[in-house]
Amino acid sequence: MRARSFERVLGAAYKNIVIGEEFLARFVTDNPEFTAFENFHFNAFVMAVVAACRKVADEEQAWQNRQSIYDIAATVDGRDDLVPDQEASIHSPGYMTLRGAMLVPAVMSALFALALETNAQPIQQDGSGVDQVTVVNSESMAFDPCELGIEQSVRDTLNILGYERWLQIQNACQNASENEGLRSITTVTTQPDEE
Repeated sequence: MRARSFERVLGAAYKNIVIGEEFLARFVTDNPEFTAFENFHFNAFVMAVVAACRKVADEEQAWQNRQSIYDIAATVDGRDDLVPDQEASIHSPGYMTLRGAMLVPAVMSALFALALETNAQPIQQDGSGVDQVTVVNSESMAFDPCELGIEQSVRDTLNILGYERWLQIQNACQNASENEGLRSITTVTTQPDEE
């Protein structure tokens, strides 16, 4: 492999990347320790988003009851093709990589970043605001997240989750970040409301 090619491959390993019909979403940490306790919050987030994406894919309505994201995560069938593969590395910096159906890890990456951004309010208590969430790709002009449906999938997932569950998602992501130092490579930029 030529050095220039190797450099590109190495760089891609530390970014969210599309390979064929799969998307790899990287979550990094400077914390040298991974424990099952912290993974509990991260995995609850992942499985709750899988459950919401499944509802979107099956064109189902949002949950009507007061189930928590932890209860919802427990109902996900591990054989569901939306459940991403997960790889962890304890090297410094450590990371978790989710690999799966194109949109699901991308949605998780965006939602995790949104959950950790204190100024971002992607959904209001009355359910509004979701249509203002936009997804852009700053790395490659050839990859348009809107064309692939990532932006709409993020919006649909937020609508399925609703405001109360979004607050639970925020707490789970903040716990995963505080306990394990995890953060999404995706970045969030908030825009002031136009008057």
